[in-house]
Formats: sequence, structure tokens, C-alpha cells
Amino acid sequence: MSMSTRTCWGLPTRMALWASVACPERGPCWKLSPLASGVAVVPSGGGVTPVTGFGGMGAAWVPVLSTMPAVATATAARTPRARPPPPAPRLRRRERRRRWARDWVGLLGMGSPPGLGLDARGRRSISSAPTFFSRASSAPFRDPHRGPSTFAVNSESLVPLHATFDRVLARLGSPFARLYADGFGDRLDERVGGVASFAGPVEGITVRWDAPVRRFGVRVDRGTFVSPSADQLPRESHRGLVERWVPSARAPLCLVLPATAEEGFGRRRVFARWLASRGIGAVLYEGPYYGARRPAGQRGALLRTVADQFAMNLATVVEVAGLLRGFHDAGHRVGVTGYSQGGMMAAFAAVACDFPVAVAPRGAALSAEPIFTDGALMNAMRWDVLAAEAGSFEAARARFAAALGEVRIDRFGPPAVPEAAVLVASEDDGFVPAEEAEALHRHWPGSELRWVPAGHFTGLVLHHHVHRAAVVDAMARLEDP
Repeated sequence: MSMSTRTCWGLPTRMALWASVACPERGPCWKLSPLASGVAVVPSGGGVTPVTGFGGMGAAWVPVLSTMPAVATATAARTPRARPPPPAPRLRRRERRRRWARDWVGLLGMGSPPGLGLDARGRRSISSAPTFFSRASSAPFRDPHRGPSTFAVNSESLVPLHATFDRVLARLGSPFARLYADGFGDRLDERVGGVASFAGPVEGITVRWDAPVRRFGVRVDRGTFVSPSADQLPRESHRGLVERWVPSARAPLCLVLPATAEEGFGRRRVFARWLASRGIGAVLYEGPYYGARRPAGQRGALLRTVADQFAMNLATVVEVAGLLRGFHDAGHRVGVTGYSQGGMMAAFAAVACDFPVAVAPRGAALSAEPIFTDGALMNAMRWDVLAAEAGSFEAARARFAAALGEVRIDRFGPPAVPEAAVLVASEDDGFVPAEEAEALHRHWPGSELRWVPAGHFTGLVLHHHVHRAAVVDAMARLEDP
């Protein structure tokens, strides 16, 4: 079969292919060699020319002598034999392996937000497969905020493993890298009393903004404020820190709260940039005891005592509610969102406001008690230290549960506009029981609850489009002040 040096017609990849090209001066000096994308002409040197692979599926660049004639001959060493189709069990196993491969590729970054991963063709893009599922109905809900389809993740096949995956990740820390290494703390009763007495609302907070810069066409500036809970915080946490991404001066603003142990703004900047592309400004909030507000002597984001946990959570609610009040008084439509601990703090801050606030609690619960005393988070705590202080493991667990008795969102009424509340929960969450998300939804009549077939970690990674859509939809349900 003859072919030109610029086109190599479709030949089986498993055939041993050889060819020779007549050289006017030196005779045969070429051979054909199989490549991953087809068969290419491989000479000894010269210029370059593209050689098309099988059926136009790919192209390879190979050097050729510009003076050589465009004629080649290829001969197959053998003819492939027709193979019988594999049996049905083998086909099923093969399909399962492919499905699991697709799921884990998605978990490792395929279809991630811009800047975090690549699509199936190696291009940066927003992942698609715009569906998520409700427990009440198996019909898919199409997300209007997603781009063209590039990669779909079938996480339903992994549902039985999601909670196990959560527990395994929680166990990865060593005994010297867990929460509450210094026990309950001397001021725990005082902190619990402060949580029990908080009823809201709070006064507005004035933010001092630095000079703005432009990133990706979005105005970005940082601001600082004095915490209204400074008397309950260590000195390093007295000054609050926020970073604002706004597409326009009058754009609605959504506070984005950090998750457990999330320090800095790096991971949330991708989300802020995406919100800005939808016309929504994002205010990234740095929580007390985290990042630039971390007290001296604390290792990373690992709180040293249970009392610190209560102080951090109460200060977060007071600060966020004050920021929402300040932005609302300035004429902005405001909202708040967060994931895991950030989602629960967002819910508390929203109900502590006496004005309309859009809220999207994601991975949140009605009560904090089962999260700390029954969920996977128990594996990330120094129960040996707590038990030594309380006398036994059961005594430590009972004391912790009693302290968490007041950390319940149903101590407050629903938000001012419950229709502007969109909740996202995972069906197989190892940290937050599904019943807690349902209870929060029932406590807020008119709110919407969206389920994803995943766990606590995989729900955010594989279904980030559901979380993004929830924030946009919640903000859209508010009227301008």
C-alpha cells in the first residue's frame, strides 16, 4: 500500500509496520514505525512535516528530508485474527473498572474549578454534568450556572464508601496533631455561658479598606476591623481581616466563611472569582484563631482547648452578623455562606440578623452535639487528654455534650426571608448526620434543601457546582434593600 509522507492511512496499531522510501541518490533510507497515535514515517534527519495518525485521531511531527519524494510503501507482517467477544461477566467487570476510574479521576481534579484542575482534554474549564439529585425525587435538577459539558462524575457508585472515606481522613493526623491537646480549658464554663446568653442582633461593623487592585478584571481590596468580641479573644485575634472581590460598586455582597482548619483566603479565591463573574461580590472572612489571627503557641489551625472552640465560634457569629449589618446599611444586598463549620456559623449569623439575608449553609447541622460526640470528627480530637481531665472517656464525652447543648440553631427563629435560604447536604456524610440537615430544613419553613450523593469531603470536591448554584440562587431570591 502506498502513501505520502504527509498522510498515513489507518493501519492496525499491533501490526509490525515497515516501509522504505526510494532516495534518488542513496536508495532506500526510510522506515515506518508505529506511534501511540498511529504510524509515522521516521527518516534519518532533515526538516519537519506533520504525519496524520489513524483515522485522523492524532498527528505526530517527524523530521523528513525536504528533497525526498513523497512516496512510501508499507507492508504488514501479519494479519490480525478476529477475536470472539468477551463473556458478559468480564464486560461487567470492565465497565465497573472504567466507572471507578472516572470517579477517582474526578476526585483528583478532573472537572475542578478554573485554576484547580483540567478537563478531559487537558484544558482549564468548569466541570459540567449539570445535575444533582433530591431525596424526594430521582429526577435531575439542571443547574443553569454551569458551562458546556466536559466531564461527568458518577459518584453514586461510591456512595457506600463516602462516610468511610471521611472517617479515614479524620484519622490521618497523628496523636500530636489533633484538636484540644490542652484539654477543656479553664474558662470553658464562661465560654458556654456566653454562647447561651447570645441572642442578637448586633451593631454594624465599620471596615477600613486598603487601596484596591485589579485581578482578572475584578476589583480586590483588603480590609481590617476591630472585633466586637475582642475581650473574649487572644490579642492576636483582636483585629479582624477580610478580602473583598467586587465586580461593581453596587454589586450584592456575599460573605464566604472558612471551613474547619481553613486558614487564609487561597482556596476561596477561586470561588470569589467565580461569584464575581456572576455579578456577585464576595467578602472572604478570616476567622479568629486562624491564619493571620492565630494566637502564639498554637500549632497551625489546631485549637488547644475546647474553651477556644467556643470562643472562636461565638466571635465568628458576632463578627459576621456585624459585617452583614454594615454592608446592608451601606445599601448592598447581602448574603452569607460557608461549608462544614463555616456553614453552621453562616446559619447562626443569618438568624442573628433582623433584616433580609440570603444564606446558603452547606454541610451544616441543626445542632453541633452529634458532630463532636458521634461523627468522624471524634477521630481528630485528643480524647486521651479530655478523658484524663474528666476521669474517663464517657465522662469526657458527657461533659462535651452538655457544653454543646446550647449550640443549636433552633434556639433562634428562622431568618427574615427563609425563601432565600438554600441548604446543601450530603447523603452519606461521615461528619454531619443527614438527619441534622433535614432538621435544619424543617426548622426554616420555605427554605430549600438540595442533596448530593456523596460524603463530607467528596461532596464538595465532586459536586462543587451544586454548592456554587446554591449561593447564586439564594442571592437571587433577595430583593434590593
